[in-house]
Amino acid sequence: MIWRKFTIHTTTEAEDILSANLAELGIDGVQIEDKIPLSEEDTKGMFIDILPDIGPDDGTAEVSFYVEVLDPEQKQDRLTKAQKMMDDPSVDASYVPNTSNVYTPQELRKLLEEVQCTLDEMKQYVDIGRGTIDSSDTEDKDWINNWKTFFHPFTVGDLLIKPTWEEVPEEDRDKLVIEIDPGTAFGTGMHETTQLCIRQLQKYMEAGDEIADIGTGSGILGITALKLGAGHVYGTDLDEEAVPAVQD
Repeated sequence: MIWRKFTIHTTTEAEDILSANLAELGIDGVQIEDKIPLSEEDTKGMFIDILPDIGPDDGTAEVSFYVEVLDPEQKQDRLTKAQKMMDDPSVDASYVPNTSNVYTPQELRKLLEEVQCTLDEMKQYVDIGRGTIDSSDTEDKDWINNWKTFFHPFTVGDLLIKPTWEEVPEEDRDKLVIEIDPGTAFGTGMHETTQLCIRQLQKYMEAGDEIADIGTGSGILGITALKLGAGHVYGTDLDEEAVPAVQD
């Protein structure tokens, strides 16, 4: 998957008009960056400890939007899958694949032509500044494994929870070891609520108990229960990626 970012260099005077025009072209959501300082009223409604140093307002602004580029067959498959999931009342909308700002290469070329025409028209009634368009591509592989650098072995009571790619620390070899590979979709077990559940399993679960792990994700709680002697664990999740995550 490739996310392509397009940035239009414009002015603060034109940024809102441009954003509205982009929406008219079917672009869903834009990012606006400028140097207009926050007012006292703005800061009252925000949780900001230190205001960003954005420099003096020079009247320039950047309006960016992101698109996903798919070939025609991939796009049709995406739309078909999304519609099928939306028609299923048991599927939460948050799990429906993205269909916003999805273009084929041909559709993208046409969109950019329309954006340029919009900029040319805007020049007639507002100062758009440079009015140039820059683009950059970001692939999934740029970040898909970065999270692994933050996931290291940790203990909860007498349990050691570790990623599959790290060895058991020498000082923890006497602990009960649980290996997980949560992937990018699920947690690592380090969240306080997950650790609280693990501690309660250690405290209250008895050998042979049957456990239901609702919203199993990486399977960390269900696997923990089995390690602690559960007779059977039933795990369920709305996300299909939970199956390979638990199997891994």
